[in-house]
Amino acid sequence: MNVKIDYYKAFLTALIMIFVAAIVIFIASIVAHAEGFYTGIGGSWMIENLQDTNGFDDYTTHSTEGLDIKFGYHVSEEFAVELDFNCIPGIDTYHPTNDGTINVDSRIDTYMLALKYSPDFNTTFKPFAIAGFGGMYNKNRVTMDSVPGYWEEGIHDYCTKAGLGIDYYVTKNISSGVEVNYTWGLGDLQDVEYTNVIVGLAYHF
Repeated sequence: MNVKIDYYKAFLTALIMIFVAAIVIFIASIVAHAEGFYTGIGGSWMIENLQDTNGFDDYTTHSTEGLDIKFGYHVSEEFAVELDFNCIPGIDTYHPTNDGTINVDSRIDTYMLALKYSPDFNTTFKPFAIAGFGGMYNKNRVTMDSVPGYWEEGIHDYCTKAGLGIDYYVTKNISSGVEVNYTWGLGDLQDVEYTNVIVGLAYHF
């Protein structure tokens, strides 16, 4: 078993994100028309795009569900910043060979600082565009039908996302929303790309 986790890069990414978020929130707090904080939780559905991973064209990956948690701040009527955590724990990939089937159980965690833009022309339905940058952790556990034991690897690197969505304000403080984004890893995780559909609820303080 070989486990490779770049703890220094993970710590550095988290530190940078916290520092940037603190600056943004501090600046936002002095903006007169800022609306305040919000938090949300929802489910996500990953539509995979991983078939070419590791050079195999005939890998089969099942799209799967995940969990999404976010904390945000309304900088103005149009702009907000979000710290978003997304966890996709049960990604199953398999590749048949002459010696047996290679099975890969994967987990993808992302945490990103995102900028969200919503045109201010409707107080109930608010379409938005969102873009984010942060860190991605990808853990893979590989087994083969004909070989006992397993091999495990965890890799951390940077990632980014871009997407569109719409929020529906049920009340002034409660909203439901749908976000469709494309997420892709960078560096050692450049082969990890997928569409992520997020549906959730948010409370605006």
